[in-house]
This record gives sequence, C-alpha cells and structure tokens, in this order.
Amino acid sequence: MISFLELTLELSKATDLVSPELNNHQRLVAFITYNLGEELNLTRKQQNNLSVAAILHDIGGLSMQERLDVLKFDALNPHKHAKIGWMLLKDYREFAEAAKIIKFHHVDWDYGRGIKKDGEDVPLESHLVHLADRIATLISNKEKPFNQAERIYARIEDASGKKFNPEFIKAFKHIKDKEYFWFDLESISSGGNYD
Repeated sequence: MISFLELTLELSKATDLVSPELNNHQRLVAFITYNLGEELNLTRKQQNNLSVAAILHDIGGLSMQERLDVLKFDALNPHKHAKIGWMLLKDYREFAEAAKIIKFHHVDWDYGRGIKKDGEDVPLESHLVHLADRIATLISNKEKPFNQAERIYARIEDASGKKFNPEFIKAFKHIKDKEYFWFDLESISSGGNYD
C-alpha cells in the first residue's frame, strides 16, 4: 500500500518531468513555503495542507509551454493551470484543502484586495505558495543560491503590497538571513532531500 506522502511526492515528480528546467521546482516551493509557514507560526494542520498544496501547486500545467511560462516572475495568465490543478484534486477528500490553495496560488495580494477572487475567499496559504513560487523562480542555476539571497530579496521586496503580503515578506526577510536555508535550497535543486 502506498502512503499519502509517497503518492503526493510521486505526483509532484511526475509533474516536474515535463522539462529539465522544472526539475525539483515544486520541491523547492514546498521547502520555501514550509519555512515561511514555520516563521509565521502556522498550525500543524495549516502546515500540512500548505505542504501538500506547495508540492503539487503546478499539477495543472499540462503542457510544457504552460509550465515554462509560469516560471517567469511576471507570468502572463498564470491562473489557468491553477484552476486545472484545483479541478484535478478537489474531489479527493485527502486533497480538498490543498486543491483550494492551489486554485488561488497566483493571486496577487493587491494591497489586501487579493483576499477575494471572483467572489471567493482566497486562503492566506495561497499567498504563501505564491510568494514561495516566485522566490523559487528567481533562483538562477548559474550561481550558488546563497550568493543570490540579497538580489532575490530585493526583487521580492519591490513587489511588497502589490504582489505579496507584506507580513509574508517580513517572514522571508528573517529566513533569507539564515545560511542553512540557502544551502538546503541548493541541495534540493541538485536532487537532495529536505526531510
């Protein structure tokens, strides 16, 4: 019998097989999101739902072009794959909470107006996945992640309020000063584990 964790990780790996450029992207986002959630003192249940959503956040990107397009920091029309991901997972009890987070994981904070989209409440966890996803897209494989910390933080901070919840950016500021965070990211980028 396969465990829920094993199933989730295998679904994530299968999704990332679309292109070598996507290799471990969802794992990076899950690691960043988990660290943000810890910094924000999320409950265990929130952390669990957040981790599942983050590791599967791009499951709705069914074509290589669509997956590659959302790796751009200012992706155009990023909501299509998010909605498809929600539709794929929403009817499975184990994935229902994560599915809602995935559905809204590209909604901009928009100075607080991002708590709603199309009349629906946007989970705060969706905004955390959005931030983590954008952090992950800014990591260049041309140099060590630790050497990119200030550049990445500056880019994220420039979007404070508009794209990202300022409270979440404060959490990222605390994390980005921890060397081990960047070394763990480097390990995940190269295929290492974070458990």
